[in-house]
Amino acid sequence: MKMNNILMVFFITLIWCIKVDAAMIATFNTQLDPTGSSTSTNVMGISGTHVVGFDKLSPDTGFAYTYNSSGITSGSSTTPIQRPLGMDGDIIVGTSNNNADSYYYNTNGGGLQDIPLVNSQPRDISGNLIVGSQSSSSFIFDITGTDTPTGSFVGAEPGNENGLFKHPNGDATRAWGIDGNVIVGEAGNSGFIFTYNGLPGQITGSWQLIDDSTVTELTGTTRVNVQGVSGDYVSGFYDDVDGTHGFFYNYIEENQFTTIVAPEPTTFMQARAIEGDIIAGSYKTAGGVDVGFLYQIPEPSMFTLCASPILLLFLRRRRN
Repeated sequence: MKMNNILMVFFITLIWCIKVDAAMIATFNTQLDPTGSSTSTNVMGISGTHVVGFDKLSPDTGFAYTYNSSGITSGSSTTPIQRPLGMDGDIIVGTSNNNADSYYYNTNGGGLQDIPLVNSQPRDISGNLIVGSQSSSSFIFDITGTDTPTGSFVGAEPGNENGLFKHPNGDATRAWGIDGNVIVGEAGNSGFIFTYNGLPGQITGSWQLIDDSTVTELTGTTRVNVQGVSGDYVSGFYDDVDGTHGFFYNYIEENQFTTIVAPEPTTFMQARAIEGDIIAGSYKTAGGVDVGFLYQIPEPSMFTLCASPILLLFLRRRRN
């Protein structure tokens, strides 16, 4: 094969690969309106093929919504929790319409179970552990515990019966998400990742802050909230002079920080939950309506996958 022909094949293939790569950029589904209300829809959590959240009606109406593998919704059902905030398997956590009462609920039966902490917000659940916040502190509630009729607060002790905890720097600390023993949320104006050691009766572990001092791409931001975690990835939002933006980030390898771009103009987005490569959240339209979305994290760049074999062919031909 002549050199000119090799070069032509090489560059044509690169152009094709770039087109494939562009086509694989996130799947966005903005048709999450479970109650058919055409009003503001807040998607708060995701588990398997279900997303949970609430429509802003009077009063708010909670939903557990099913979607298929292409991201297109395929069914819905309302829940007895008016504001579902998180889900794992069959269990949904959330609050009453005025946030005064907190619950967890098994979709297979059993009715509402009270979380005995007034004015708290249970944000997420992983296995038997629920995380959330009350005022400026966070809590972990074990639904298999026996200290109360519905479970136990991890780390409870005399003078701190609910096991409330904060980041070591003392900033207001609000837990938003959990995956196994990894808890995420907001401490002051920084996002946090807390690797909880899981020792019985203790809340100890290692803390990692996510903000403009630790992630280069967050330079110039004024607030970061890590809202979801799954495996190596976290999702959430950050504030800057242009508004509130959703993002995802590989916190283990400390790379792949990506700002999520909505399919229409918006200055407010929150990427509230993540499971595997699917992110669930909401953004606000120019008309002020909250729109639920699903977003699929793109596969690794096809440029590298496609270009490498062609480059090897080019080098091999050149040696011959």
